[in-house]
Amino acid sequence: MAYTIQCSQTLSPEGAAVRIKVFVEEQGFQNEFDRWDENGCAWHVLVRDGETPIAAGRMYSEAEGEYTLGRIAVIPAYRGKHIGKLLVSALEKQAKTCGASRFSLSAQCDKSGFYQKLGYALTEDYHMDEFCDHGQITKVRTSKKDTAWVWIFEPVRCLLYSALDTVNRLCYNVSYRMIEREEKTCKRIGPVL
Repeated sequence: MAYTIQCSQTLSPEGAAVRIKVFVEEQGFQNEFDRWDENGCAWHVLVRDGETPIAAGRMYSEAEGEYTLGRIAVIPAYRGKHIGKLLVSALEKQAKTCGASRFSLSAQCDKSGFYQKLGYALTEDYHMDEFCDHGQITKVRTSKKDTAWVWIFEPVRCLLYSALDTVNRLCYNVSYRMIEREEKTCKRIGPVL
């Protein structure tokens, strides 16, 4: 299928509709739009199948050479068809024309594997966005001569971050269970005089 990609500094009504469908109606987020969606502060990408809008995303910069991608949304009927990869590639391409050397995004933790396949690496920065765990993910743009090293080391770095994430979550769960056990034991024994 031939998909068309539209890139502009204005959030189109179709792009807003895709984001509302995915983030508000499907996932239950309330605060979908923010200052980056106003006044040409960000670049917005819309992917269409014919005349039908099927995916949307945006990117903006707060520091020289660093671009933040976000609000990556693909409507359910088009998931699993590499539309997300197409969308992220279009955003990265636009960022490169603006001088990007580094990309980052705040991804829902259960979606981080998708971004890791595209060369992004998890950092140790986790936070809640409304009710959902998010992790900070980054990717550094390299020159062609550095590409071979990135292909060797980037997957290793991604695996290490994933392993560290798993260990951190296991430690948290073990600590939580130990605290629960101690609370139950204290309740059983009663107060100490």
